[in-house]
Amino acid sequence: ASSIVTAQERLDQGGVDAALLDLELPDSSGIDTVRRICGMHPELPVVVLTSHSESEIAQQALREGAEDFVSKGTSIAIMLDRALRYSLERKRVSRELERQKTLFESVFRDVPDAMVMSNTHREIVLCNPAFKTIFGYEPDELVGTQTEALYVHQNEPERRAELREVTLENDQAGANTVEYRRKNGEVFPGETVRTIMQDFGGKPLGYLSVIRDVSERVRADNALRESERRNREFAADVAHELRTPLAILRTRLENLGDPARIDPLVDHVDEMSQLISQLLAETDLEGLQVKPDDIADMQMVCGKVAQYFAPLVVKQNRMIEVTGSDKPLLVNGLEAPLEQALRNLVQNALKFSYPKTTVTIDIGEDRSVGVINRGDPVPDELREKIFERFLRADRKVTGSGL
Repeated sequence: ASSIVTAQERLDQGGVDAALLDLELPDSSGIDTVRRICGMHPELPVVVLTSHSESEIAQQALREGAEDFVSKGTSIAIMLDRALRYSLERKRVSRELERQKTLFESVFRDVPDAMVMSNTHREIVLCNPAFKTIFGYEPDELVGTQTEALYVHQNEPERRAELREVTLENDQAGANTVEYRRKNGEVFPGETVRTIMQDFGGKPLGYLSVIRDVSERVRADNALRESERRNREFAADVAHELRTPLAILRTRLENLGDPARIDPLVDHVDEMSQLISQLLAETDLEGLQVKPDDIADMQMVCGKVAQYFAPLVVKQNRMIEVTGSDKPLLVNGLEAPLEQALRNLVQNALKFSYPKTTVTIDIGEDRSVGVINRGDPVPDELREKIFERFLRADRKVTGSGL
């Protein structure tokens, strides 16, 4: 284009990758030419063509928005190739950075969680608007102070060191819940995710922390746990209270005579007593906690269960065996509840297996335990429901479905 007016008309048509600009045009000259082109098309990479005597103007052109300049001379073709390619790449990178900056600013401004940026010395450098909503401080009120000022345990050296260690771990580990203190002194739990900010070379620049107030969630979780605890206690209390009158009722029934009439009633009382015992056991198991140092030997557990049922198995003209590993097989668990679970399985196997068959307790090398019996299998339509309370496939067989 021989003039800036013609160039403007061409640029308005679009489809231009870059502009090579001579500073001396018939209708524009000097730095004004750069200002007009860059001002009207800031997204366009502009390379300025200058003489050796215009180096100062060339520098000013860069400040006005040009990407590069090339001095007129014998090697201008090579220089132009380099300048145009580099200008296009720099503009592309610049646009991408601007896009990311706009996106970050939008998230930083609108996200409902508190966002805190700190340098490598853990001094706060920037807070988002939601920071005031959660902490009560103005976004710039704590700029320059240590992030520890937000913690509940800021005055305890040991806890402060622990928080620093958690922060470093959290840079790779994800969310962590920390106790924070608001400006008014109120303490609240904050679910925190911290990220290390790095430059292009991977050098740490600081930290970005996203803090979510989870007070309501914690209160709801605590209320749920408390409700579950009370329900367990209530079930246990009811079961304990029923045990004594049932025992008295059974004794009185036995003293009434006429076994043909009384025995079925005694059986019903025994079924109720067993149901209460199972409900008590289930209540205890719901509150069970296994610690890392709780160790149980599955081989010993399986042996004890087989011995427990041996008299009943002989009486029923059946067999029971333990197969697999004969060496101690240690697991992280509690022996008594594991034994109880295995008893339930073996008792069920004996109940539903064919006469004169063998019930097998098989111990796997992977610490698994299988109870195998020969009998009718669980119906296909009930296999997904076997852990539903009080569900029984065969009402003619005694049991509670627990």
